[in-house]
Amino acid sequence: MAALSPRYRADPAAPPEGLSAESAYLADFLAEEVLNRQPEEVQQFLLRSSILETLTGPLCEAVAAPNAPLGYGTLMLRRLYAENLFLTPLDEQHHWYRYHRLFADFLLQLQTETNPEEMPMLHRRAAEWLEAHGRYDVAFEHAVATGDSEWAATLMERNEFTRRCWA
Repeated sequence: MAALSPRYRADPAAPPEGLSAESAYLADFLAEEVLNRQPEEVQQFLLRSSILETLTGPLCEAVAAPNAPLGYGTLMLRRLYAENLFLTPLDEQHHWYRYHRLFADFLLQLQTETNPEEMPMLHRRAAEWLEAHGRYDVAFEHAVATGDSEWAATLMERNEFTRRCWA
């Protein structure tokens, strides 16, 4: 695991050479030593939030646990960070995070394989939250990922003027 650590590589953001989330050994390690050791609630949060490139409490809450109490997403991200679960803060206030690329790839692959029927719903929730918060570029990506081209086109049309002004 030391080789996976960013401090041992010239480019900390790049995955280690020769490793990918599809590596059987890495996948086994992440499944057995990381994911399976978490409570079911944490596992579901990790898997569902894996569709997101960047994470913030309210966005994760909207996508992964829309029926949870207000603040759940923020508390969960703080918990994951405190437990060193491959989460990197993107700002000094720790409002925005990102999963380590290999961990994110592993989680997304597992989510896609084990819960494919959830994927359109998760992407739709993400698109709706991102649109409501003015993140149109990312909202469009998630809208397309829903597989509902009619809804994605409607979202894009609805925000075309705003997007042009925003760009």
